[in-house]
Amino acid sequence: MKHQTFPSNLAEVPLKFQPVIEHSLDQLMQQGVRNFTVEKICSDLRISKKTIYKYFPSREKFIEALLLFKFDQLFSAVDDIEENPAEPLQYIVRVLQEILNQVGMNAPQFIMDVKMYYSRVWSEIESFRETVIGRFKQCVIRGRDLGLVRKDLDIDFALDMLLKIVQYVFQPETFMHSSYSIGTMIMKFADIFMNGIMDTGQNFDTSFLGKE
Repeated sequence: MKHQTFPSNLAEVPLKFQPVIEHSLDQLMQQGVRNFTVEKICSDLRISKKTIYKYFPSREKFIEALLLFKFDQLFSAVDDIEENPAEPLQYIVRVLQEILNQVGMNAPQFIMDVKMYYSRVWSEIESFRETVIGRFKQCVIRGRDLGLVRKDLDIDFALDMLLKIVQYVFQPETFMHSSYSIGTMIMKFADIFMNGIMDTGQNFDTSFLGKE
């Protein structure tokens, strides 16, 4: 998987700028692209706008750098997830769990804004998505070869439905009106969906969720 790194001028950004990056990224993920302002960041940290504009020529370039950095963290975290050859389907749920933990609580508008205004970032996200789906497909095929997955399963359809369900269900509004924690909801979702693709007599064990 090709990773996008922080902007090429990172070498010019001193270590003392790291708190600005961390706070800005936190605010961006909480408030969204449209509500993010350099003025607010500078007010929170009691710094001058020149501190930011010294390294990033505009608000847009600063946001783009933050987004690339955030999604690079996600891509790297997913890359670090290892597949268990004996339980290939666990990989799918672990990846979904990592994605939801990092970006799943952001409003749908956040993703739409990235798609509309930051094409470079969106291109990286699309490449990442295609790679992940390819890996998911290989895991399901291996699961079928091991006799875990139904032989008659339409894998492409199942994976397409998986993504659509995740995009629809795992949104802030769902959690706000639910008595379940995020972890519990992920476990219940994994139980319902993954066992739906299992072959007769096979069971998808969700007990590994939440474990290191």
